[in-house]
Order: sequence, then C-alpha cells, then structure tokens
Amino acid sequence: MIKSLLRSICFKTGMFQSLYLKVCKPGNAEYTRYLKKFGRLHAIG
Repeated sequence: MIKSLLRSICFKTGMFQSLYLKVCKPGNAEYTRYLKKFGRLHAIG
C-alpha cells in the first residue's frame, strides 16, 4: 500500500526520488519510464 502510494506520487509530481528508489526498488524499465517522464534521461547506450 505504501509502495503504490509513493509510486503514484513520484510519477505525478517527480518528488521523493531517493525514497522511491529505496522503498519501491523499481526495475530497469520502470525507472527508465520515470526518468523519461521528468526529462532527466540523457541517453541510453
């Protein structure tokens, strides 16, 4: 329940990134989606 709430807050606002990484432990695809959404992804490969 906490994970889903934190995940939804992070994906809506972009806040609490470090907490999101520690608590939710996102996979590669999910974290890449997060970075793309907030423009912090520079390049892959």
